[in-house]
Amino acid sequence: MKAQQLGFDKLSTVQQWMCEHILGIQPATPDDKPEPRTSQADKWALHLTAARQYHQREGHLKVPRKNAAREAGTSAVLPQSARLRESA
Repeated sequence: MKAQQLGFDKLSTVQQWMCEHILGIQPATPDDKPEPRTSQADKWALHLTAARQYHQREGHLKVPRKNAAREAGTSAVLPQSARLRESA
């Protein structure tokens, strides 16, 4: 039923009428709708910013495994695969 509420505008007029009058399903309010997912590009930018801040603060990019950088209320964990290497 949650799928019908979230995709109510994609249903045909007859389906909307049936949901409202027969099943008692109303369209989801803006508060009920989930927040959009974070894109891979946004995640990459967040990790890159965290890596730059760590490098500026610590002077190296040998980030401990469980390091979590927190900036402006968000947390970005630098996964081992996303860590930058220091250029010589």
